[in-house]
Amino acid sequence: MINGWMTRHNFPETREAEKPRLARILLAIVGLVIVYGHLDAVIDIDRAEINDREAFALGHRRYNQLTTIEWLASLVYLATTLSAWRHVDAVKPLFN
Repeated sequence: MINGWMTRHNFPETREAEKPRLARILLAIVGLVIVYGHLDAVIDIDRAEINDREAFALGHRRYNQLTTIEWLASLVYLATTLSAWRHVDAVKPLFN
């Protein structure tokens, strides 16, 4: 949302960074969808049980790893965004 606002209001720093960022987000979503598919395959919803405990444990571990990586990446993104905003604010005034 903020990046969209910055892009529409001529902050070229954000325009150049949008494509790789979008690719990383899509890659993370694809990873989670794949892990979800593996987890879904070993859970029997009708009987409310897990068919293959080892496969479920591996899938659950991968899911936790992916979400942890995404969480850490969001913290890095937050820090770099705040740093970029400080740099942009220091270089040019927001309103002329």
